Amino acid sequence: MWPIVVFAHNIELVPVYKLDRVYPEGLNSVSVEWQVKVYFVVASNGLVKSAEIYKASHTEFADAALLTVSNWRFEPWSTENDNPSDIEA
Repeated sequence: MWPIVVFAHNIELVPVYKLDRVYPEGLNSVSVEWQVKVYFVVASNGLVKSAEIYKASHTEFADAALLTVSNWRFEPWSTENDNPSDIEA
Protein backbone atom coordinates (compact mmCIF):
# COMPACT_ATOMS: atom_id res chain seq x y z
CA MET A 1 0.00 0.00 0.00
CA TRP A 2 1.23 3.48 -0.89
CA PRO A 3 -0.34 5.90 1.58
CA ILE A 4 -0.76 9.44 0.30
CA VAL A 5 -2.40 12.14 2.34
CA VAL A 6 -1.16 15.60 1.46
CA PHE A 7 -2.91 18.92 2.03
CA ALA A 8 -1.96 22.39 0.79
CA HIS A 9 -4.31 25.18 1.77
CA ASN A 10 -7.66 23.38 1.54
CA ILE A 11 -6.63 20.94 -1.19
CA GLU A 12 -6.11 17.22 -0.62
CA LEU A 13 -4.13 15.22 -3.15
CA VAL A 14 -6.49 12.47 -4.26
CA PRO A 15 -4.86 9.69 -6.29
CA VAL A 16 -6.70 8.67 -9.46
CA TYR A 17 -3.94 6.48 -10.85
CA LYS A 18 -1.09 4.89 -8.96
CA LEU A 19 1.28 2.64 -10.85
CA ASP A 20 1.94 -0.56 -8.93
CA ARG A 21 5.33 -0.91 -7.36
CA VAL A 22 8.08 -1.64 -9.83
CA TYR A 23 10.82 -3.89 -8.51
CA PRO A 24 14.32 -3.88 -9.98
CA GLU A 25 14.90 -6.89 -12.20
CA GLY A 26 16.21 -9.83 -10.26
CA LEU A 27 15.12 -8.41 -6.89
CA ASN A 28 11.37 -8.89 -7.17
CA SER A 29 11.52 -12.44 -5.86
CA VAL A 30 13.96 -11.63 -3.06
CA SER A 31 12.40 -11.08 0.33
CA VAL A 32 13.99 -7.71 1.05
CA GLU A 33 12.39 -5.10 3.27
CA TRP A 34 12.99 -1.68 1.81
CA GLN A 35 11.88 1.89 2.24
CA VAL A 36 12.22 4.82 -0.13
CA LYS A 37 11.10 8.36 0.69
CA VAL A 38 10.36 10.41 -2.40
CA TYR A 39 9.87 14.19 -2.55
CA PHE A 40 7.60 15.16 -5.43
CA VAL A 41 5.68 18.13 -6.78
CA VAL A 42 2.18 17.80 -8.24
CA ALA A 43 0.82 20.43 -10.63
CA SER A 44 -2.80 21.60 -10.53
CA ASN A 45 -3.54 19.40 -13.56
CA GLY A 46 -2.79 16.36 -11.36
CA LEU A 47 0.48 15.36 -13.02
CA VAL A 48 3.71 14.82 -11.09
CA LYS A 49 6.05 17.61 -12.25
CA SER A 50 9.19 16.42 -10.56
CA ALA A 51 10.30 13.71 -8.19
CA GLU A 52 13.54 13.03 -6.36
CA ILE A 53 14.77 10.60 -3.75
CA TYR A 54 14.90 11.99 -0.24
CA LYS A 55 16.10 8.78 1.42
CA ALA A 56 16.46 5.15 0.36
CA SER A 57 17.27 2.13 2.49
CA HIS A 58 18.57 0.31 -0.61
CA THR A 59 19.92 2.22 -3.59
CA GLU A 60 18.74 -0.56 -5.92
CA PHE A 61 15.15 0.51 -5.32
CA ALA A 62 15.61 4.29 -5.70
CA ASP A 63 15.23 4.36 -9.51
CA ALA A 64 12.24 2.03 -9.35
CA ALA A 65 10.55 4.30 -6.80
CA LEU A 66 11.15 7.38 -8.99
CA LEU A 67 9.65 5.61 -12.00
CA THR A 68 6.63 4.58 -9.96
CA VAL A 69 5.92 7.99 -8.39
CA SER A 70 6.55 9.88 -11.64
CA ASN A 71 3.65 7.98 -13.23
CA TRP A 72 1.10 8.70 -10.50
CA ARG A 73 -1.86 10.95 -11.32
CA PHE A 74 -4.05 12.98 -8.95
CA GLU A 75 -7.38 14.75 -9.22
CA PRO A 76 -6.84 18.21 -10.75
CA TRP A 77 -7.83 21.29 -8.78
CA SER A 78 -8.70 24.91 -9.47
CA THR A 79 -6.04 27.53 -8.86
CA GLU A 80 -8.69 30.14 -8.06
CA ASN A 81 -9.30 31.52 -4.54
CA ASP A 82 -5.58 31.46 -3.61
CA ASN A 83 -5.27 27.72 -4.29
CA PRO A 84 -1.68 26.75 -5.13
CA SER A 85 -0.67 25.79 -8.65
CA ASP A 86 1.73 23.15 -7.25
CA ILE A 87 1.69 20.97 -4.16
CA GLU A 88 4.85 19.56 -2.63
CA ALA A 89 4.54 16.07 -1.22
